[in-house]
Amino acid sequence: MIDRKPKLRLIETPNKPEHEKQLAPDYLQIYSRIIFEKLTEATMLGYVDPEVRKQLIYYSVKSIPLKYNEHSDESGRITDRQDLDDLYATIQYTDHLIGQITPRELTRIYPIEKSYDGNKYGTVDYFSTMDQLEEFGMDEPITEDKVMDVLFGYDNIHILKYMSIKLSVISGLRRCEGHPGLAEEFFVPLGVRMIKTMTDADGKEFIYDPAKQTTYPVTKPRPRYLRVL
Repeated sequence: MIDRKPKLRLIETPNKPEHEKQLAPDYLQIYSRIIFEKLTEATMLGYVDPEVRKQLIYYSVKSIPLKYNEHSDESGRITDRQDLDDLYATIQYTDHLIGQITPRELTRIYPIEKSYDGNKYGTVDYFSTMDQLEEFGMDEPITEDKVMDVLFGYDNIHILKYMSIKLSVISGLRRCEGHPGLAEEFFVPLGVRMIKTMTDADGKEFIYDPAKQTTYPVTKPRPRYLRVL
């Protein structure tokens, strides 16, 4: 009798050499290069073409959070004043560009999320975003002084990240000038307790409670696989 059962054999795929391994793309570098090329083109022409303006908005909104993360420390904040000033200047120019387009054009650059349960959870969604945009006027220029209002209630993950970074940069600039950040200024009068994570001269983290003016050491859990000998 002939055995017709298929015979299986394990074949090992050799690992690729190090020089053939594909590296993760550096999106910040890619976006920055495109922005530089578009701005150079606009400078040579003496004006920003409407289509180029939309491209600058698209890539700037995506690159600003990446640039913030590149310069932030372990606490997730930027403390260097020059880095904050440079990033804020980029944000201001991006807001200037957004102010020149209409809400309808914005929805084509960054489409509204297809979420429809905002009323149930008390959050922004497609309906609340559209209601707000129609109130501003879908085919009227947003104008620079209304950019904050339009984007703050705009349901798109990239726009939300951009706005979050913008508020973080403004808070960082305020702290550099000796003022409390936006969150501290908003919550402290409401009686919400605010604490800060800080680092001493030796690089050790500690928690500071401004209300009690006391500090607490930061203790990190020891991994299970480590054992004291």
